[in-house]
Amino acid sequence: MAGPGLSDTTRLAGSPYEIWRDILATNTDSIDRALAAYIAKLEHMRENLRTRQMQEQFEAGAALAARLRSKNGL
Repeated sequence: MAGPGLSDTTRLAGSPYEIWRDILATNTDSIDRALAAYIAKLEHMRENLRTRQMQEQFEAGAALAARLRSKNGL
């Protein structure tokens, strides 16, 4: 069910809760807005699973990943 990228996506889960408790407590509104936007994006993707729009989403994601890699030397 998971490829080699799973360890990268779960890296922050290894951080102590005490650090995240403070981050969450001081950024609740921003985190709530970010989660709402993320959920909306996921719902949009679910609605378009079998459409051409999914190809466009993947192409946009690939372009973003390429930009991030070139800026960060990854």
